[in-house]
Amino acid sequence: EMIDSDGAKSTTILVDHTVYFRGDLKTIVAYKFSPKHPTAIVGRWISIGATSKYYAGASASLTLASDFLKVNLLGPLTEGSDVAIDGIQAVPIYGQVKSSNGTQTAKATIYVTASGTTLPVEFHATTGAVDETINWSQWGRRVTIDAPHSAIPIAKLPS
Repeated sequence: EMIDSDGAKSTTILVDHTVYFRGDLKTIVAYKFSPKHPTAIVGRWISIGATSKYYAGASASLTLASDFLKVNLLGPLTEGSDVAIDGIQAVPIYGQVKSSNGTQTAKATIYVTASGTTLPVEFHATTGAVDETINWSQWGRRVTIDAPHSAIPIAKLPS
């Protein structure tokens, strides 16, 4: 998962029941990692094992199931004309989604493949200052992700 939110950038991966996270200074400060010396870990991988109290929160957004919780389009739904997204012909379906706390509604579009098996290609939601995009690609392709070798265990971060 790669996030760029309000100028804060981070990458999070899950390998063999361990979450690996790295981010820029804005992300490190926002997540309150190593508050006394945040610059010491900027851009470095931090590992969060399955037994850590931080694991559930860190791994929660790294599954397709978590993606699709955000993609619950509410009607009325309308279909747009085909568009190309990264070279894939896709059909936009317009609707709305509710915020995670259910208090706000955002305009949202999910783009699905225009032919063959219907698969999601991109989801985009926007409301006020929040602009979120999720992309899916390479469906059916086997992916191998290697764990970063020099990750710092979260328990060893200075507090």
